[in-house]
Amino acid sequence: MKLCQVCHGAVATLHLTEIVGNEKKEIHLCEACAAKQGAKLGGDSNISEFMKSVGGPIREKLDTLAKLVCPACGTTFLEFQQRSLLGCPNDYEAFAPQLTPLLERIHRSTQHVGKVPAEIGKKVKLSAEILRLKRRLKKAVGDEQYEKAAQIRDRLKAVEEQVDAT
Repeated sequence: MKLCQVCHGAVATLHLTEIVGNEKKEIHLCEACAAKQGAKLGGDSNISEFMKSVGGPIREKLDTLAKLVCPACGTTFLEFQQRSLLGCPNDYEAFAPQLTPLLERIHRSTQHVGKVPAEIGKKVKLSAEILRLKRRLKKAVGDEQYEKAAQIRDRLKAVEEQVDAT
């Protein structure tokens, strides 16, 4: 909590930030000092009314996020945000619209590219390839691209035979 930079006694409820080039200036005012300084938001409305108007959309977004729950483990999206831990692998699908931009921003990718133990590495890679091919096959059939689907099907069979051979 910051104190008002004018009266130094009340808690600042209005925080203004101005960024010009690489320079950042902040002003922190309590509601009374902000009113004395002539800070009016939206005509005759005061700061409290402004905060109520802004709070509505934020509250709606929080309510929407609070309703997001993984059907497998019961973890809510807000719990994930607080702990930074997912509850189970199904959370990736349950929270996909919210997680995808986050993962892209953090890892610059949405696919895991980490290390795999050498003794199971080949089998893991083949299993991942099978999953990718099955998704591509399903999409090709859905898009009625049957020639492409046949090629994918053939590649899928070949990879499945490699898994069986290992």
